[in-house]
Amino acid sequence: RRSAEDRSEPNLWDASVSRKVRLSASVESTVKEKTEELYGIEPENLLFLTNYIYYGEFCDNYIYLFVTCRTDGIDPNTDKLYASKWWTLRQIEENLGGGVFSERFETEFQILKRSGLLDGEVFCDCDCKLRNVIISASDNKNSIQGNE
Repeated sequence: RRSAEDRSEPNLWDASVSRKVRLSASVESTVKEKTEELYGIEPENLLFLTNYIYYGEFCDNYIYLFVTCRTDGIDPNTDKLYASKWWTLRQIEENLGGGVFSERFETEFQILKRSGLLDGEVFCDCDCKLRNVIISASDNKNSIQGNE
């Protein structure tokens, strides 16, 4: 979550890793470096989803959106992060549009939904925890819809 002192979207929950890329660095190396710095893990199987321009109140950003399947060993760096929380899909859906998440988070969540990653239709090809969570959530969703 962004701190109350942030100029842009204070107190709103935002992306897990959001940093500027140095001129001499690649986008991928910056994502890996910042993920390790903020969460104590090296992302595995980085999957590039899309890029887009975010027109913010104070500055515009060219966004590269990646996902990774690495969820084990996450250790948020409390010196660098204001607040961190694992949200369920249901919690996110219930709070969309309610002033809880940043505009970028809501945009990126919609991109993630359209990608199929949350439906279990498209996911990484490794045997990771995220893949199993997605498959399990998809199976539960299909079971619930089948009972209605």
